[in-house]
Amino acid sequence: MPTRSSCPFTISGEHRSNIGGALAPGRSVVATLLMPPRAQCTAEEFTHLAGGGTKYQWGLGIGPDPCNLLYLMHEGAQAGFGAAKLRWVFKENIGQSQSSQCGGGGYLNYTDLYTGPDLGVIVVTRTPDGLSLTIRGLDATGMNQLATDGPIPIPAHWAGNCEIHLRGDNCLAAGVITV
Repeated sequence: MPTRSSCPFTISGEHRSNIGGALAPGRSVVATLLMPPRAQCTAEEFTHLAGGGTKYQWGLGIGPDPCNLLYLMHEGAQAGFGAAKLRWVFKENIGQSQSSQCGGGGYLNYTDLYTGPDLGVIVVTRTPDGLSLTIRGLDATGMNQLATDGPIPIPAHWAGNCEIHLRGDNCLAAGVITV
């Protein structure tokens, strides 16, 4: 049986990182909050997104590079996470792999899965055949499923590359990621 590894994370202001691992077929990545997220928007940390908007969000990106990802984001409404959304969206920029190339472009098919205050765990599972992803949101206890969607086909141009990324904008969040 494969072993799992866990690493703590902290997001403050604008945060982009590659977790340093790939989501293999038949495996899951689990992001568990250790504290409820909150808006973090001091003048020196405030981030305007490339598309011109402002969001308060944290979440996971799964895909080959910063230009081609499935984002699963916990997005606060108007700087508060009391009525937050769990949403997924593809960022697709075929032929581009660097943020300097794609910037804020290529976001397709926003899907809202849940709106409410209790989200505490985000899970992305890759099917055993490696061809699609399933996403789930659970409450802070990890016992109650709030939302689910999938299977979501992995785009062919990813060539099966499902690197795990962490992203945050204008919020403070801390937790543990387990792969």
